[in-house]
Parts: sequence; C-alpha cells; structure tokens
Amino acid sequence: MRMNDAERPIAQKSQLAYWIFQLTGWGLFTLIRFIGGVVVLEFSWTRLALELLLLNGVGLFVSHWLRDFVRRHHWSALPIRKLIWRIIAAAFVLGAPLGIVTQFTDLSAFQDPAFLKAYAPALNFQLTLSASIAVEIVNWAIIFLIWLTIYFAAIGIREHRSAQLKQSELARALQLAELRLLKSQLNPHFLFNALNTVRSLIADNPRARRTL
Repeated sequence: MRMNDAERPIAQKSQLAYWIFQLTGWGLFTLIRFIGGVVVLEFSWTRLALELLLLNGVGLFVSHWLRDFVRRHHWSALPIRKLIWRIIAAAFVLGAPLGIVTQFTDLSAFQDPAFLKAYAPALNFQLTLSASIAVEIVNWAIIFLIWLTIYFAAIGIREHRSAQLKQSELARALQLAELRLLKSQLNPHFLFNALNTVRSLIADNPRARRTL
C-alpha cells in the first residue's frame, strides 16, 4: 500500500522516533552491563566491550526483525489474550540462542557461585551449567518481553491519538456538510421571488420608497 503525501511525513517521523528509542534502549543496556562487568567483576574492558557489542548488536538486529515480523502478521489487531501468549513465546524463542551464547562468554560470570555469594549471600547455592544457561535464557527473554511491551504500548498510544484525530476530522467534516446543506436549502428562486415581492411593494408604496 502506497502512502499519500500527507501520510509520508508522519511515517518518516515515526521511523525516526523508532530508531532513536531503539538505539537509546540497547545503548543504555550495553552501558549498564559494561559498567557492571568492569567495576563489579573487574573484567578486561576491551574484551567485555567486544562481547557486549556483538551480543547486544545481535539483540538489536533480532528486535528489529521481530518488529517487521509483528507488523507483517498484524499482531496489534489480535485480542489481548492471544497477543500475550505470542509475546511470551516470541521472547523465549528469541532469548534461547542468545542465552546459550552468553553462557560461553565472560558475561556468564554473573552466574558464577563466587559472585553470587559475594553480592547475594542469601543465594547460597551453586548453579550447574544447564541451570546457568536457563538463567541466561530467562534474562534474555525478559529483555525481549520488556521490548515487546514497550513496543505495543507505543502502538496503542499512537492508535489512540490517531483515533482522536480522525474523530475530530469527522466532526469537522460533519459541520461542513451541515453548512453546505443549509446553503443548499436557500433556494435562489426563493431569494429572487422575495426580492421581487419587496420591489413590487416599494413600487406600490411611495412612502416606503422615500424611507429607503
């Protein structure tokens, strides 16, 4: 479907806002994990930065692909119950490969027993490899859940504003239609007849002519 000239600037602004929020969100997430790795875990910042850029770059690409997938399949038109199940399923499906890959990077140290005991003494247990992978998958699934929630909330706000704009345009069109109807009811023949009647009355009444 081609856009008309009026819709094109709106679409361009929407696309620009999308990329601003997309880059800002993934950038902040990368920065937070980077600071946590360097300050708390005392990682080598060069290797950590490379791993974060690769992983979160993939996350950025996957989330953008997910946006196109959601738009092609019209998820925003689904009932809320069906939409929630699709969001949860998509979050875990996309989070699984990223969680597995993360487990084999330096970022897996966040699940290390020594780290857990040092920064969360109540968690006095050791995670197996499978449990650590499961935790990473859940972490990534939560990230995509948050991303999808924000995305559909933005769509809902945009559609609400669009509905309000269309409603105001319809009200304005209705007022114009009523005005045209009133104008059309003023029959020119009626006006001419009224003017001719007044003219004949003036001609028959010299006093009225002097008054005018």
